[in-house]
Amino acid sequence: MSLKKLMSILCMLTISLIVFTACESEEEIITPNPILITVLPAEMMYAGQTGETTITISWDHSPSSNQTWFKGYELTISAPGETDVVKELGKTQFYSECSGLNKTKTYTFTIVAIGIDTNDNVTEVKSSVKTIDWALASHFSKNDVGADIKIYVKESSNYGSGLNLFDQEGAPSNWKVANGSRWNLALGSKSDLVFGTASSVKDKVGFNNFEGTPADAEIAIPNFDNDTDVLTDLQNTDLSKFSYSKQYIDLNSSSATSKSDGFMFFARTGTPGNYHYARIIVLKKGGKYLQDETTSDPYIQVLVSYQTRANVPYAKTK
Repeated sequence: MSLKKLMSILCMLTISLIVFTACESEEEIITPNPILITVLPAEMMYAGQTGETTITISWDHSPSSNQTWFKGYELTISAPGETDVVKELGKTQFYSECSGLNKTKTYTFTIVAIGIDTNDNVTEVKSSVKTIDWALASHFSKNDVGADIKIYVKESSNYGSGLNLFDQEGAPSNWKVANGSRWNLALGSKSDLVFGTASSVKDKVGFNNFEGTPADAEIAIPNFDNDTDVLTDLQNTDLSKFSYSKQYIDLNSSSATSKSDGFMFFARTGTPGNYHYARIIVLKKGGKYLQDETTSDPYIQVLVSYQTRANVPYAKTK
């Protein structure tokens, strides 16, 4: 091969290498288009127990939900020792029922809003998270012997003026004056119709033949403007944030009589670091709290929602 021909081949190889290297460098500096959308999170989350093992989660829509690129929501359900459950939810959906849950665990519910990037109409873009914790409570409309939970006014009643929120039988139970040490809450009447912490009612009414020291539950009386939700547990309420004390409620007061369905207050039993929380609803039936008031044993009827796990005051928003 002549020297001239060899030099020609080497020149061609050098040119090819330069062109290939230039193309390779040009590909390396290409950057993707920036994401064009910002997805805002759902504004607020709510939780409530709507069945024995069912929690319903709801939320206020993301401010981005009216955008054409908005896709929907993703709800993640997690608890210690369990595999996360992820639900894909539509853009107009604002609640989800989560059933088959374990009463012994506290669940964390996390929601994110999702949009589709307008650059490629494929890439999902997620908002920051909103999170709420919730634990199932035990709901009782019957006492430990399977009867309606009734608390009687008269200290001589055959059925008892005291209530233990959660007895050793695993349900609320009624107790007479002679078993005063078993009471958490009590009902009495002395011009007023008072219901609340056992010792405060005892002191107000002056029960005769009272034996023992009441096992008081401290109570908190929420300042609800109306009673639209008084008969449901669907309320985003951290019960530990209320102020509890040994007190009673006058069911003849305007704040109680103004409720159409019933009066709800909160209670806690136990000691600091080992509190159990409860909701108590005094039912209003036939427009009044006191039932059978013309008989020898007038009573009120209550519903109890009791958290058997210590230090779980229902919902906590993170």
